[in-house]
Amino acid sequence: MGFIRGGLLVFVSVIFLVVLLLSGIFLVLSLSLKYENVEKSFIQIAKNMTQSKLSILKEDFNLTKEIEEIRKPMEDYCQNNTEYNLSLEGQNFTLRCSALEKLNETPDALIEEGVSSIVQFFYYKNYDNCGFWDCLSKESLSNMGANKDLSFIENSPALVLVSNTARIYWQEKFYYFLAIILILIILIFLLAEQKQNALIITGALIILSSLAIFKIEKIAEFFAGSYSLFVELFFSKTGVVFKAFLILGILMVTAGITLRFVYWDSLKKKFSKKDVENIVKKEVDKKSSEKQMQK
Repeated sequence: MGFIRGGLLVFVSVIFLVVLLLSGIFLVLSLSLKYENVEKSFIQIAKNMTQSKLSILKEDFNLTKEIEEIRKPMEDYCQNNTEYNLSLEGQNFTLRCSALEKLNETPDALIEEGVSSIVQFFYYKNYDNCGFWDCLSKESLSNMGANKDLSFIENSPALVLVSNTARIYWQEKFYYFLAIILILIILIFLLAEQKQNALIITGALIILSSLAIFKIEKIAEFFAGSYSLFVELFFSKTGVVFKAFLILGILMVTAGITLRFVYWDSLKKKFSKKDVENIVKKEVDKKSSEKQMQK
């Protein structure tokens, strides 16, 4: 019976570790895909396009040069208006005239303003015309890489990957796996012979999963190649989740060890040395009486 129970405990612990790792990844993705993180990352991606650091475009395209050329007409237009609209490489940009005031301090202010307007469009875009995974069809991804202009930003359904729809999708997956985690913790508690060990086991597994999560971004970057900037976007909150899992694991292990000491101390207080001797003596006398009756 003990062997079966121990085997089941090992089996449930392995499943628990896998579920922890997956839930951690889902949490990283949902936190990383918040609007402010996506906006910040795409501004950096746009800047790297101008420096030939990103191979999404098939030909050289200097976004800085293109936007700087509209600076003078934009200054004239903004004297009586608050926004300036332009079409650039097949993509419509909306620039707030207030961005001109930042140019002296931030040379890339116009780029940041233009990209921000595009990010806001595709981030909150309604992707109900295709499911989350349907939008990631091979055709959609290949079309995104084949474009020689910036029109893929508005038209490619593959951008569902960095949308609010994706954030909600991964968040829901995390909550689903969180429910599974709670069930597995209960199973570990029921299977552990010493209940204090349940906290130590779950805490140790959480710490182990946190270390695995910490390495996920590096592994993804290794396989991403020229798309590593997108990996940085998807896993930008890896450090936050790693720390949260690590602290939680340490707290659970500490609580388990503390309970073991408390339990041991309570046993020592409950039974003095004389009490133990009396119990042993009674058991010996009982056994002796049983033998004499059998004779």
